[in-house]
Amino acid sequence: MTPARFSQVGTMLYGSAWRDPLAKALKVAERTVRRWADGENPIPDGVPADLAALCRKKSDCLARMATTLNGEL
Repeated sequence: MTPARFSQVGTMLYGSAWRDPLAKALKVAERTVRRWADGENPIPDGVPADLAALCRKKSDCLARMATTLNGEL
């Protein structure tokens, strides 16, 4: 995973202030996330799978909300 892709996923998950919430979700220091995003440290092999799981969780949550909102129309 490239730092650019890592940053893109972080932004999609948590918006412009994504580093701290992503660090909490991955159970690492915010400084670690910053170093990965800046390309200072390599992104560990397991991180893409962790990010995919976070994306699925958010997607499921958004799908449930969409269903709820459709019921309110």
